[in-house]
Amino acid sequence: QISFLSNSKYRTQLANTAAQAVILHPDDLSHCPCSALVMENPYVGFALAAQILDSTPAAAQGIAASAVIADDVVLGQNVSVGANAVIETGVVLGDNVQIGAGTFIGKDCHIGQNTKIWANVTIYHRTIMGEACLVQSATVIGSDG
Repeated sequence: QISFLSNSKYRTQLANTAAQAVILHPDDLSHCPCSALVMENPYVGFALAAQILDSTPAAAQGIAASAVIADDVVLGQNVSVGANAVIETGVVLGDNVQIGAGTFIGKDCHIGQNTKIWANVTIYHRTIMGEACLVQSATVIGSDG
């Protein structure tokens, strides 16, 4: 286990930690009973550690044979499209975009780089999505109501 201490107000809690290591500020190091990772901003350090330790799988790997992709779709580098996804005409997918199985992306949509769209998402026509977005399964974007 790894934990962090970003507010010295909670320093007394260090004595009871079950964590194997704690990310903390240099001022708190002398109070730490276990291994420590010392940073000026422990909160950011914990966020970075969480990203490194994240074991969430990719939404898709490569381009599935059953995906239906219009001929004029612009695919960035390292794009993945899952099984039975449908991507209509005029769509632009940025670099490192992941499209999950069963997802529908309507005409003239733009999906920014590093975006992950999980399975069974519907994105209606002319939707513009920014970079590094995360869209959870069964989401509908661009519909009425």
